[in-house]
Amino acid sequence: IMIAEVPTVAIEKVYIFDNTSIIHDEVLAHRLGLVPINIDPRLLIDVESEEDLTDENTLVFKLEVKCGRSRAHDERKELARKAREERENRARDGVDAALADDSIMDNEDLDRAAAEAAEAHHSAQHKAGKETMAEAVEMPGRPYTKHVYSRSLEFVPQGTQGDQFPEGVHMVHDDILLAKLRPGQSIELEAHARRGVGEDHAKFSPVATASYRLMP
Repeated sequence: IMIAEVPTVAIEKVYIFDNTSIIHDEVLAHRLGLVPINIDPRLLIDVESEEDLTDENTLVFKLEVKCGRSRAHDERKELARKAREERENRARDGVDAALADDSIMDNEDLDRAAAEAAEAHHSAQHKAGKETMAEAVEMPGRPYTKHVYSRSLEFVPQGTQGDQFPEGVHMVHDDILLAKLRPGQSIELEAHARRGVGEDHAKFSPVATASYRLMP
């Protein structure tokens, strides 16, 4: 009963808009389906038909990642993205536009210095043994490699889900490796999750199989 009849929520449909990584679309979709989602399945209802997808039975996630020329380059882009989002949030909240546009990201020297400081911090964390996940691999003589983890899946609220899930919906583990990218490669997709049971597909099973044997 626990293996086949206890409902959980898992990714069922994956719409891939761009995938230039080495991993095939089908393999990537399969890996996404096996990522456990931290949500109470009782908050969703079963999907009766593909035409009846609503905010009551479907969760939407998006994944949009791209590998730059180097780790420092990716960190500069991430800082720029966060600064842009902060300006947009301030403008949305009615903050003066002049203050919203005040960002060090307009200064390339400060931008580069911030990226170098972030790189030094990561190096120090790694040497101290505090960095448990490899965000990226950058070694002399080897191409730069960016790691894509399950935490990169971003929840996109639909309908009233913003009020129902004010803190968003996240994966059970944020360190599940989904893919590895080389410079210039990117992944952009949208994933739809729904409620199901292990009888329909093993990805919905909340437990693993167990076995035993008699000792002689």
